[in-house]
Amino acid sequence: MSYGQRPSRWRINLLTIVAVPLALVGGCAAGGVVGAGLAVEGQQQTSASPAVDTAAPTQDEIDAEVARLADEQSSAIVDDQVDAAVASVSRDFKQRLRTQRDKARAGLADLKKSLTSQHQADLKKAVAAARADERARAEAAAPAPASASAAPSTDPRFSYCYEANDAGYGPYRRGVDPEYDWYDDRDGDGIVCET
Repeated sequence: MSYGQRPSRWRINLLTIVAVPLALVGGCAAGGVVGAGLAVEGQQQTSASPAVDTAAPTQDEIDAEVARLADEQSSAIVDDQVDAAVASVSRDFKQRLRTQRDKARAGLADLKKSLTSQHQADLKKAVAAARADERARAEAAAPAPASASAAPSTDPRFSYCYEANDAGYGPYRRGVDPEYDWYDDRDGDGIVCET
C-alpha cells in the first residue's frame, strides 16, 4: 500500500481481529508482572491508593470480542457484496429500460408511419367517393335532353279560337283535351274552337 492511500476495510478489520486479542493477552502478562511488582511494593505501602482492577480477561471475553470483530468484518463484507449486487442490478435494469424505451420508440414510429399511410389511403377513398357523389347529383339535376321524336302534349296557346283555327288547331272537347279550359265555350255544347 502506498503512502496516501486509504487501507481497505477488510485489512483494518483483520488487524483489529488479530491485534486486540494479542494486546489483551500481552496486557494480561504485563499486568501480571506489574501486578506482582505492585503486590511486593503494596506490602510496604498502605492501601491508601485506590485499587486498580488488573484482572485478566477470561477466555470467554476474548472469544466474545473475537466473535464481535468477526461479525463486524462479515457485516462489512456483506455490505460490500450488497452494494456491488445493487450496482449490478441497477446497471442491468437501466440497460433493460433503455432497450425497452428504444423498442417502444421504434414501434411508435412504425405505427405512425402505418397510420399515416392508412390515413392517406382513407383520404383518397373519401375524395373519390365525394367526387362520384357530386357527379351523380349533377347528372340528376341536369335536364333530360328533349327527344326529337316526342310531340308536345298540348297545342300552343292562342288568345282567341280564331287564331288557333287559322294555325290549324282545334276543335277541343270538354274532358278530353286540356286546351278546352283555355277558351270560352259560349254555346255550352262542350266543344270550343269549332269551325
